[in-house]
Amino acid sequence: MSITCLGSVYKATVISQFCSSIDSLLAGVSRPDEIVIVIDGPISSELDSVIQSYSKSGLVKTVRLPVNQGLGIALAAGMSFCSSSIICRFDTDDISSSQRIEYIRKAFEADSALDIFGSTVIEFSVNSNGRVGTKLKQVPLNHSDIINMMSFINPVNHPSVAFRKSSIQSVGGYRHMPFFEDYFLWLLAKRMGLRFRNVKVPLVFMRRDNLLSRRSGFKYALLEIRFYFSCLSEGLLNPLFAPFFALRCTSRLLPSFLQSFQSRLPWRHGYSPKGCPELFFWLSREKDDSIKH
Repeated sequence: MSITCLGSVYKATVISQFCSSIDSLLAGVSRPDEIVIVIDGPISSELDSVIQSYSKSGLVKTVRLPVNQGLGIALAAGMSFCSSSIICRFDTDDISSSQRIEYIRKAFEADSALDIFGSTVIEFSVNSNGRVGTKLKQVPLNHSDIINMMSFINPVNHPSVAFRKSSIQSVGGYRHMPFFEDYFLWLLAKRMGLRFRNVKVPLVFMRRDNLLSRRSGFKYALLEIRFYFSCLSEGLLNPLFAPFFALRCTSRLLPSFLQSFQSRLPWRHGYSPKGCPELFFWLSREKDDSIKH
Protein backbone atom coordinates (compact mmCIF):
# COMPACT_ATOMS: atom_id res chain seq x y z
CA MET A 1 0.00 0.00 0.00
CA SER A 2 1.65 3.22 -1.16
CA ILE A 3 1.62 6.40 0.93
CA THR A 4 2.14 10.01 -0.19
CA CYS A 5 2.94 12.66 2.40
CA LEU A 6 1.37 16.05 1.62
CA GLY A 7 2.53 19.36 3.09
CA SER A 8 2.63 23.05 2.24
CA VAL A 9 5.16 25.87 2.67
CA TYR A 10 4.81 29.63 2.38
CA LYS A 11 7.01 32.70 2.82
CA ALA A 12 7.12 32.46 6.63
CA THR A 13 8.21 28.81 6.73
CA VAL A 14 11.35 28.37 8.85
CA ILE A 15 14.00 26.39 6.98
CA SER A 16 15.36 24.44 9.97
CA GLN A 17 11.81 23.41 10.97
CA PHE A 18 10.97 22.43 7.40
CA CYS A 19 14.06 20.22 7.25
CA SER A 20 13.05 18.51 10.51
CA SER A 21 9.59 17.78 9.13
CA ILE A 22 10.95 16.19 5.94
CA ASP A 23 13.92 14.40 7.49
CA SER A 24 11.79 12.88 10.25
CA LEU A 25 9.55 11.34 7.58
CA LEU A 26 12.54 10.00 5.67
CA ALA A 27 14.25 8.61 8.79
CA GLY A 28 11.29 6.53 9.93
CA VAL A 29 11.12 2.77 10.33
CA SER A 30 9.06 2.81 7.14
CA ARG A 31 9.43 5.52 4.49
CA PRO A 32 6.65 7.14 2.49
CA ASP A 33 6.61 6.34 -1.22
CA GLU A 34 6.36 10.00 -2.16
CA ILE A 35 6.35 13.49 -0.62
CA VAL A 36 4.39 16.30 -2.28
CA ILE A 37 5.19 19.85 -1.19
CA VAL A 38 2.93 22.70 -2.26
CA ILE A 39 4.75 26.04 -2.50
CA ASP A 40 1.96 28.44 -1.62
CA GLY A 41 3.03 31.70 -3.22
CA PRO A 42 6.47 33.39 -3.37
CA ILE A 43 9.12 32.11 -0.92
CA SER A 44 12.72 33.06 -0.21
CA SER A 45 15.41 31.87 -2.60
CA GLU A 46 17.10 30.08 0.31
CA LEU A 47 14.00 28.03 1.17
CA ASP A 48 13.43 27.36 -2.53
CA SER A 49 16.99 26.06 -2.84
CA VAL A 50 16.53 23.72 0.13
CA ILE A 51 13.29 22.33 -1.35
CA GLN A 52 14.95 21.75 -4.70
CA SER A 53 17.80 19.88 -3.00
CA TYR A 54 15.21 17.42 -1.62
CA SER A 55 13.57 17.14 -5.05
CA LYS A 56 16.79 15.76 -6.58
CA SER A 57 16.17 12.45 -4.82
CA GLY A 58 13.09 11.84 -6.96
CA LEU A 59 11.04 11.13 -3.84
CA VAL A 60 9.93 14.75 -3.36
CA LYS A 61 7.64 16.51 -5.85
CA THR A 62 6.74 20.20 -5.77
CA VAL A 63 3.59 22.04 -6.79
CA ARG A 64 3.81 25.83 -7.18
CA LEU A 65 0.97 28.30 -6.68
CA PRO A 66 1.78 31.78 -8.07
CA VAL A 67 0.18 33.60 -5.13
CA ASN A 68 -0.47 32.63 -1.51
CA GLN A 69 -3.97 31.17 -1.26
CA GLY A 70 -4.07 29.54 2.17
CA LEU A 71 -3.75 26.01 3.44
CA GLY A 72 -7.10 24.67 2.22
CA ILE A 73 -6.55 25.63 -1.42
CA ALA A 74 -2.89 24.57 -1.26
CA LEU A 75 -3.80 21.10 0.00
CA ALA A 76 -6.61 20.76 -2.55
CA ALA A 77 -4.12 21.60 -5.30
CA GLY A 78 -1.51 19.20 -3.91
CA MET A 79 -3.91 16.27 -3.61
CA SER A 80 -4.28 16.02 -7.39
CA PHE A 81 -0.52 15.43 -7.64
CA CYS A 82 -0.49 12.63 -5.04
CA SER A 83 -0.11 9.29 -6.80
CA SER A 84 -0.76 7.05 -3.76
CA SER A 85 -4.09 5.73 -2.54
CA ILE A 86 -3.25 6.89 1.01
CA ILE A 87 -2.34 10.51 1.76
CA CYS A 88 -0.49 11.36 4.97
CA ARG A 89 -0.83 14.99 6.00
CA PHE A 90 2.09 16.74 7.64
CA ASP A 91 2.70 20.32 8.71
CA THR A 92 6.10 21.61 7.68
CA ASP A 93 6.90 22.85 11.18
CA ASP A 94 6.02 19.60 12.95
CA ILE A 95 8.05 16.42 13.50
CA SER A 96 6.86 12.89 12.72
CA SER A 97 7.57 9.91 14.95
CA SER A 98 9.81 7.24 13.45
CA GLN A 99 6.82 4.85 13.75
CA ARG A 100 4.30 7.08 11.97
CA ILE A 101 4.32 5.74 8.40
CA GLU A 102 4.46 2.16 9.66
CA TYR A 103 1.38 2.73 11.85
CA ILE A 104 -0.50 4.31 8.95
CA ARG A 105 0.31 1.51 6.53
CA LYS A 106 -0.69 -1.21 8.99
CA ALA A 107 -3.93 0.59 9.96
CA PHE A 108 -5.22 0.84 6.39
CA GLU A 109 -4.04 -2.64 5.41
CA ALA A 110 -5.85 -4.12 8.41
CA ASP A 111 -9.16 -2.27 7.90
CA SER A 112 -10.54 -1.86 4.39
CA ALA A 113 -13.45 0.22 5.77
CA LEU A 114 -11.17 2.83 7.39
CA ASP A 115 -11.19 6.24 5.67
CA ILE A 116 -9.53 8.70 8.09
CA PHE A 117 -6.81 7.78 10.58
CA GLY A 118 -5.20 10.03 13.20
CA SER A 119 -3.47 9.92 16.55
CA THR A 120 -2.81 11.73 19.77
CA VAL A 121 0.05 14.24 19.48
CA ILE A 122 2.72 15.62 21.75
CA GLU A 123 2.49 19.40 21.67
CA PHE A 124 5.74 21.19 22.32
CA SER A 125 7.07 24.72 22.61
CA VAL A 126 10.54 26.16 23.11
CA ASN A 127 10.83 29.34 25.20
CA SER A 128 13.41 32.10 24.82
CA ASN A 129 15.76 30.29 27.21
CA GLY A 130 15.65 27.12 25.12
CA ARG A 131 13.52 25.23 27.63
CA VAL A 132 11.18 22.71 26.02
CA GLY A 133 7.65 22.23 27.33
CA THR A 134 5.50 19.27 26.28
CA LYS A 135 1.87 18.23 26.65
CA LEU A 136 -0.05 15.23 25.38
CA LYS A 137 -3.13 16.21 23.38
CA GLN A 138 -5.58 13.33 23.50
CA VAL A 139 -8.43 12.62 21.10
CA PRO A 140 -11.34 10.14 21.14
CA LEU A 141 -10.24 6.83 19.65
CA ASN A 142 -13.19 4.93 18.19
CA HIS A 143 -15.48 6.03 15.38
CA SER A 144 -18.63 6.60 17.43
CA ASP A 145 -16.86 8.75 20.04
CA ILE A 146 -15.17 10.79 17.31
CA ILE A 147 -18.37 11.67 15.46
CA ASN A 148 -20.29 12.33 18.71
CA MET A 149 -17.67 14.86 19.83
CA MET A 150 -17.50 16.57 16.45
CA SER A 151 -20.42 18.90 17.18
CA PHE A 152 -18.45 20.48 20.01
CA ILE A 153 -14.76 20.37 19.14
CA ASN A 154 -12.49 19.11 16.39
CA PRO A 155 -11.75 15.51 17.49
CA VAL A 156 -8.97 14.86 14.96
CA ASN A 157 -5.43 16.27 15.16
CA HIS A 158 -4.94 17.50 11.59
CA PRO A 159 -1.10 17.18 11.49
CA SER A 160 -1.45 13.51 12.47
CA VAL A 161 -4.00 12.55 9.80
CA ALA A 162 -3.81 10.07 6.96
CA PHE A 163 -6.75 9.29 4.69
CA ARG A 164 -7.85 7.42 1.60
CA LYS A 165 -7.54 9.84 -1.30
CA SER A 166 -10.69 8.51 -2.97
CA SER A 167 -12.73 8.95 0.23
CA ILE A 168 -11.75 12.60 0.68
CA GLN A 169 -12.33 13.29 -3.01
CA SER A 170 -15.83 11.82 -2.63
CA VAL A 171 -16.78 14.60 -0.18
CA GLY A 172 -15.28 17.37 -2.31
CA GLY A 173 -11.86 17.60 -0.66
CA TYR A 174 -10.39 20.59 1.14
CA ARG A 175 -12.09 23.96 0.83
CA HIS A 176 -10.95 27.49 1.58
CA MET A 177 -11.84 27.84 5.25
CA PRO A 178 -8.91 29.60 7.00
CA PHE A 179 -7.90 27.87 10.28
CA PHE A 180 -10.89 25.49 9.98
CA GLU A 181 -10.29 23.68 6.67
CA ASP A 182 -9.72 20.38 8.45
CA TYR A 183 -12.68 20.67 10.86
CA PHE A 184 -14.98 21.51 7.95
CA LEU A 185 -13.65 18.52 6.01
CA TRP A 186 -14.28 16.12 8.90
CA LEU A 187 -17.86 17.37 9.20
CA LEU A 188 -18.38 16.72 5.49
CA ALA A 189 -16.88 13.26 5.95
CA LYS A 190 -19.15 12.57 8.91
CA ARG A 191 -22.22 13.46 6.84
CA MET A 192 -21.12 11.08 4.09
CA GLY A 193 -20.61 8.24 6.55
CA LEU A 194 -16.84 7.95 6.28
CA ARG A 195 -15.11 5.90 8.98
CA PHE A 196 -12.74 7.51 11.48
CA ARG A 197 -10.18 6.07 13.86
CA ASN A 198 -7.56 7.57 16.17
CA VAL A 199 -4.79 5.73 18.02
CA LYS A 200 -3.54 6.46 21.50
CA VAL A 201 0.13 6.37 20.50
CA PRO A 202 1.40 9.90 19.72
CA LEU A 203 2.73 9.84 16.16
CA VAL A 204 3.50 13.54 15.74
CA PHE A 205 5.34 16.21 17.72
CA MET A 206 3.21 19.30 17.11
CA ARG A 207 4.83 22.73 17.47
CA ARG A 208 2.82 25.25 19.48
CA ASP A 209 5.18 28.25 19.49
CA ASN A 210 3.06 31.42 19.08
CA LEU A 211 -0.04 29.32 18.39
CA LEU A 212 -2.13 31.17 20.97
CA SER A 213 -1.43 34.57 19.44
CA ARG A 214 -2.26 33.27 15.95
CA ARG A 215 -5.55 31.76 17.10
CA SER A 216 -6.99 34.67 19.01
CA GLY A 217 -8.13 38.21 18.35
CA PHE A 218 -10.98 39.83 16.45
CA LYS A 219 -9.92 38.51 13.02
CA TYR A 220 -9.76 34.92 14.25
CA ALA A 221 -13.17 35.29 15.95
CA LEU A 222 -14.64 36.47 12.64
CA LEU A 223 -13.16 33.46 10.86
CA GLU A 224 -14.71 31.16 13.46
CA ILE A 225 -18.10 32.84 12.97
CA ARG A 226 -17.75 32.39 9.21
CA PHE A 227 -16.92 28.72 9.75
CA TYR A 228 -19.97 28.24 11.98
CA PHE A 229 -22.40 29.85 9.52
CA SER A 230 -20.88 27.87 6.63
CA CYS A 231 -21.56 24.70 8.64
CA LEU A 232 -25.14 25.80 9.25
CA SER A 233 -25.74 26.57 5.57
CA GLU A 234 -24.38 23.12 4.63
CA GLY A 235 -26.44 21.40 7.34
CA LEU A 236 -23.29 20.14 9.07
CA LEU A 237 -24.05 21.49 12.55
CA ASN A 238 -27.25 21.76 14.57
CA PRO A 239 -28.37 25.37 15.29
CA LEU A 240 -28.89 24.28 18.92
CA PHE A 241 -25.11 24.43 19.35
CA ALA A 242 -25.08 28.20 18.65
CA PRO A 243 -24.55 29.18 22.35
CA PHE A 244 -21.52 26.91 22.54
CA PHE A 245 -19.95 28.46 19.45
CA ALA A 246 -20.78 31.96 20.73
CA LEU A 247 -18.78 31.12 23.84
CA ARG A 248 -15.89 29.82 21.72
CA CYS A 249 -15.82 32.99 19.62
CA THR A 250 -16.00 35.23 22.67
CA SER A 251 -13.02 33.45 24.25
CA ARG A 252 -10.91 34.44 21.21
CA LEU A 253 -11.22 38.09 22.26
CA LEU A 254 -9.75 37.55 25.71
CA PRO A 255 -6.21 38.78 26.44
CA SER A 256 -3.55 36.14 25.86
CA PHE A 257 -2.82 35.64 29.56
CA LEU A 258 -6.49 34.78 30.17
CA GLN A 259 -6.50 32.32 27.26
CA SER A 260 -3.88 30.21 28.99
CA PHE A 261 -6.82 28.09 30.22
CA GLN A 262 -6.61 26.28 26.87
CA SER A 263 -3.45 24.51 28.01
CA ARG A 264 -5.41 23.13 30.97
CA LEU A 265 -8.35 21.70 29.02
CA PRO A 266 -9.16 18.10 30.02
CA TRP A 267 -7.85 16.59 26.78
CA ARG A 268 -4.39 18.13 27.36
CA HIS A 269 -2.23 16.33 29.90
CA GLY A 270 1.19 16.97 31.32
CA TYR A 271 3.87 14.96 29.57
CA SER A 272 7.48 14.77 30.67
CA PRO A 273 9.99 16.01 28.09
CA LYS A 274 12.18 13.11 29.23
CA GLY A 275 9.78 10.81 27.40
CA CYS A 276 10.56 12.48 24.05
CA PRO A 277 14.09 11.49 23.00
CA GLU A 278 13.14 11.71 19.31
CA LEU A 279 11.92 15.28 19.76
CA PHE A 280 15.16 16.37 21.39
CA PHE A 281 17.19 14.75 18.63
CA TRP A 282 15.43 16.81 15.96
CA LEU A 283 15.46 20.02 18.02
CA SER A 284 19.22 19.60 18.46
CA ARG A 285 19.52 19.26 14.68
CA GLU A 286 17.43 22.40 14.21
CA LYS A 287 19.66 24.35 16.55
CA ASP A 288 22.76 23.29 14.63
CA ASP A 289 21.11 24.17 11.29
CA SER A 290 20.06 27.60 12.61
CA ILE A 291 23.64 28.34 13.63
CA LYS A 292 24.87 27.35 10.16
CA HIS A 293 22.36 29.63 8.50
